[in-house]
Amino acid sequence: GGTGGTEGTDTTEGTDTAEGTDTTDTTDTTTYYIRGVITRSDRVPLPEGSDGVGTLNVGVVKDCVLPPVPLGWSGLYDTDLSDPATEVPYIYPVKPGTHYVMTYFDDNENDLWDAGDLASLDGMKLDCREVVVTDADVEGVDFELNFAI
Repeated sequence: GGTGGTEGTDTTEGTDTAEGTDTTDTTDTTTYYIRGVITRSDRVPLPEGSDGVGTLNVGVVKDCVLPPVPLGWSGLYDTDLSDPATEVPYIYPVKPGTHYVMTYFDDNENDLWDAGDLASLDGMKLDCREVVVTDADVEGVDFELNFAI
């Protein structure tokens, strides 16, 4: 695919996939990719007892609310974020449509978004990005893990 951009960074409207509704355009079955880089803020120390090595999760959620309702996750296992200068590129496959992307770092590797992990916040809100994919890959959906849960 080519290069696209994100459209918007915050939303409170979602699509109810439980009732069979989907934001994906079913007429185009092409897979495109959302790409970006994830870093850890040097202003946020690792939580006590954390070593900075764990699973970096990137996923698509139902909508941008807390707690996030995951529709799919991709885990980058054994990611070392002990050095905040580390940049971790990611790629996430999607079909055309509107997607809500977020990330978190599971430092304690218990497969939960909980105390001891790192998240990306936008002010006091979850840093969740609305990404519209039409007919090209979307580049530059970058996140900074800036909050210790």
